Amino acid sequence: MVAGAPLHVAARLASSGWNSLLLTRVASDAPGARIVETARRLGIDDRLIQTDPDLPSGSAVVRDGKDGADRFELAHPVAWDRIEVPDQLPAHDVLYFGSLVGRDEPSRRALFATGEMSTAPIKVCDVNLRAPWVDHSTIDWALAHANVVKCSTEELAMLSPKGVAGLFDAHDQLELVAVTAGSDGAALHRRDVVYQQSAPSVDVVDTVGAGDAFTAALIEGLRSGMDDPGVLRHAIEFAGRAAGTRGGLPAPG
Repeated sequence: MVAGAPLHVAARLASSGWNSLLLTRVASDAPGARIVETARRLGIDDRLIQTDPDLPSGSAVVRDGKDGADRFELAHPVAWDRIEVPDQLPAHDVLYFGSLVGRDEPSRRALFATGEMSTAPIKVCDVNLRAPWVDHSTIDWALAHANVVKCSTEELAMLSPKGVAGLFDAHDQLELVAVTAGSDGAALHRRDVVYQQSAPSVDVVDTVGAGDAFTAALIEGLRSGMDDPGVLRHAIEFAGRAAGTRGGLPAPG
């Protein structure tokens, strides 16, 4: 199965009519070719997808945790650990990135450089704390450069002992923090107001990718100018629909 948060988010936005580009690196192997073909089939612009001559394409094993949360076992090193700084970035309105990509220095350098190159008014950090691949320099950089942060309640506890207030106190540029809580719903935090909503009742088929669907809908709502309660409703409903289907990718249009 072809998967991964950046691909899921790019594909969800492409299915809504966005011009989505994916900056990543794959191997010159069959899995790498399948990733590129899948991206193209789902309408993602592949001009920033790089090919590594030595390392294999990334892979992961997902296991059900005893607490209901998925556990991810990620291969290392893989091609996406060696992403190179792109020569230039096409014009774009949103820069979305995950923190996991910074686990190795080459891709960490590419992330930092890309973030500095980007002039997007919306920069979204999707916090992915997957032990043992947590690089604190990447987390610090991401929190200092994103104006929108999305994390789970568990990740928030690891990011800030003072919760969302601590993130706002430490980062002047931060405008919004979205905190997901699985079946308990989610919350959008501004500096002066919090919006909360419970999750709809759904027959869960697969939770992998539901958080990415939430992020894609969050981005779509923010960019389209929805008010915050509308953004939150849209994101939670989108995540619920994703959890009711198998896999993290939308069906191609």
